[in-house]
Amino acid sequence: MDKVLDACGTICSGDDAAAGTVDCDAGSSPPDTETPPTTTAASPSSPSASSSEKSPQNNKKKQQYVVVKVKSANLTKNFEILGQRMDPFAVVSWLSSDNDSDDTTTTKTTKKLLSRTHTLWNAHKTPAWDYTCRGHAYNTTGGSSSERVEIALWEDGNVSSAVWMGSAIVAVDELLGMGGGGGENPTPPGKESEDIVLPVIWHGKKNRAKTEQTGTVTVTTVLVEIDSSTAATKTSTTGAAAATAAGTVVKTDDVTVTRVDPSLFVSPVKRLGVSGGTAPFFALKLVNPPDGRTENHYIGKDLSRAVDEIAFYEEMLSIVNSDNEECGLRDMLKFGFEYAGVLTAPEEGVEAVAEEEDGGDDGDASSNERELLVLRNLRDGCETLRL
Repeated sequence: MDKVLDACGTICSGDDAAAGTVDCDAGSSPPDTETPPTTTAASPSSPSASSSEKSPQNNKKKQQYVVVKVKSANLTKNFEILGQRMDPFAVVSWLSSDNDSDDTTTTKTTKKLLSRTHTLWNAHKTPAWDYTCRGHAYNTTGGSSSERVEIALWEDGNVSSAVWMGSAIVAVDELLGMGGGGGENPTPPGKESEDIVLPVIWHGKKNRAKTEQTGTVTVTTVLVEIDSSTAATKTSTTGAAAATAAGTVVKTDDVTVTRVDPSLFVSPVKRLGVSGGTAPFFALKLVNPPDGRTENHYIGKDLSRAVDEIAFYEEMLSIVNSDNEECGLRDMLKFGFEYAGVLTAPEEGVEAVAEEEDGGDDGDASSNERELLVLRNLRDGCETLRL
């Protein structure tokens, strides 16, 4: 039987949700179930003492990752501007909340893009992606986590900009069935969970108090456990190979991303018109171009539409910058598409609006920051293109 997450964040059965028998207080938080530690006198040779010491050590050796699969959505409202049938896609983000040490009432939400599904053309109100996102490290402190997952649904504007149709935000603990109303039998690691149906909530850009449920989205999760020493070895090897690239190397959960210094480029960046495709491109201008390069040497590609490409470009960059002369791909990949890393820069003409505490996505109005793949501009130095 499918699980349904209601508006207050409680997982219940579909029958209970339909009957309205679930009683909850939206402003309340789960009770603190942590029990105070007990001290027991035991000698070092006592079997009970040795077994209690080994258990935490074994837990520390396992690194946990959460993998979210976006299966489908069921929309109740048509957001299509031109035409009759919608072309939906979903953007999945990881939300982390950090309380300010000086002001406990202030909460800062950090949003990290995980994946973007493909666009389902003419799928209208019943898209079925069955899309598995990149995994994200999952760490619990004190038995619970404040991290959340957001699934934002968009209508792909083939001519105009994409239209935000609403988002589903849920605590990671709830998805895994470990906290809040998660139940007593969470899905064991390595096994895909049952379908969880989340409400998709839309709100106005100017009046955020105006909300409306525009449908539901169905997801599943898998909790993956790997040996932490193995994960550290893989990360350090990849990071060392890419350390020679320009900019700062920042480690993510499943791929090393090379961050480009924003001071190298003129800010803000201007969106370019494109004749085909769905990924927006942005004009990049070097502040001080090195010898042999013009200020238009690079162009920016919106990372939100190229999430699946980042791993390829980073691996190619690490091979090209490696010192392994025996690698047959190194010299060949020098003829590949030049890639410098990921640049974070504000977009020209888009007003920056502070993130709300809930971390919700209300379209382009939430932020003017863009994450861009810095690629070689094939128009640079050309008066006219052959094709």
